[in-house]
Amino acid sequence: MDAYYKYLAPPGYIVRHETRRTQRRGGGIAVICRETFKMSTAFNFSSDEFESLALNIATKSNSLTVVCVYRPPGTITAAVHDAFCDLFD
Repeated sequence: MDAYYKYLAPPGYIVRHETRRTQRRGGGIAVICRETFKMSTAFNFSSDEFESLALNIATKSNSLTVVCVYRPPGTITAAVHDAFCDLFD
C-alpha cells in the first residue's frame, strides 16, 4: 500500500484501498478499520458498472465479510443489475 493512504485514517485505524482501474476521475474505493481488527481480501470482483472492495474483518472471536461498493451516479440499467447479481453470487 502506498504510504500516503496511512494518513487518511486517524491514529489507531488502518486503510485498505483499491485503486480505480478505469479512466474515470477519482482515486478508487477504501475501507477504514480499527487496527486491532485483522483485514484480508475476501474475494476479487471486477465490473465496468461499479467498484467494489470485499474484505474479511476478524477479531479474536468473530469474523465478518464486508463488501464496499461505489457506483457512479446515473441510471440503473440491466447491466448494473446483472453485475450486482454476479457480485453476490
